[in-house]
Amino acid sequence: MAGGLLDKGSVSLRERELVIDRTCWRCGSEYEWGVHIAFFGERVRLTPEEVKGLCTDDPEATPFSPRELLLLRLCDELHATATVSDTLHAELAREWSEAQLLELLVLAGYYHAISFLTNALRLPLESFAARFPRP
Repeated sequence: MAGGLLDKGSVSLRERELVIDRTCWRCGSEYEWGVHIAFFGERVRLTPEEVKGLCTDDPEATPFSPRELLLLRLCDELHATATVSDTLHAELAREWSEAQLLELLVLAGYYHAISFLTNALRLPLESFAARFPRP
């Protein structure tokens, strides 16, 4: 399943990474977040400011484009409420197809599950992986 979401999805790699990274940060999975930043951060051209922005409570205070901010808001709303408001869904539907929205929802859900596992198993952080930015 993850291979299909990561390699063959219809959403760009950068957009998938934003959803993965934001979801893992929201869930407190420094293990999974750090591995993804290490492997994909440069590949999707995340700047240091964007990496830091992935780990801030206020998406509007980040350097992301309006389209990318919608993804952060999606992750935040799913994490906080386990659903997507009609207002946000309408905004997302102007940017992505229904099939792509389904892909984004499944991706966020999958990385919630991965975060739950890495946290519950207390996986030690990888030496090569990034760490959450500290205030």
